Amino acid sequence: MEYKHSKLLYILSKDQQLISVARKTAHLINNNITVSLNNLERRNRAKDVVIILDQRHWEIPFKKEDIHTKLIVITKLDSTSHTEKLFAKGANDILHTPVNYNLLTCLLKKYFGEIKIEDSGNYTYKGITVRDNNSIIYNNCKIHLTKTEMSVFRNILLCNETSKSSSNSLQVTVYRINKKCLACLGIKLIINKYNQGYTVAI
Repeated sequence: MEYKHSKLLYILSKDQQLISVARKTAHLINNNITVSLNNLERRNRAKDVVIILDQRHWEIPFKKEDIHTKLIVITKLDSTSHTEKLFAKGANDILHTPVNYNLLTCLLKKYFGEIKIEDSGNYTYKGITVRDNNSIIYNNCKIHLTKTEMSVFRNILLCNETSKSSSNSLQVTVYRINKKCLACLGIKLIINKYNQGYTVAI
């Protein structure tokens, strides 16, 4: 079978939470990603391929040699020898159980080109460049944030669990960030979606 889409996500797991998080992330990226569950059918025209292989349910049946394919392995074993074997098989990242879903989400965004690492401490996501000097750049406009505001903005940008909080302090910080965005850009960069928490508006 040939896929028309240029991006593929293979999920090799029976963990329903893992599957749900990975699928939701692929949907949020919304970049023509085909999701294949527990099936490693070969692709012919896929350009960006990510494989999540959960060793609680799957063994690695191959040695990954294609540098364009990224392999994320989920494992409950934490020995040096086991880790070395996984990297020798071509693993790009290894996540131990219990799974850090925030990290998994960020890895998927990175490998599908949503987060672009420019240099140490700087990265771009959805056209927003986050710099390590507590500033963000969007549409060639620079906005300076406090350390607290930058911490909150990063969490929201990367969909961390803290962005789903409804605490008064988070609301106040988001208000201050949006006030700066309105003054500089004329738009709010953060919105609160029902049942999803805070997220970027673009």
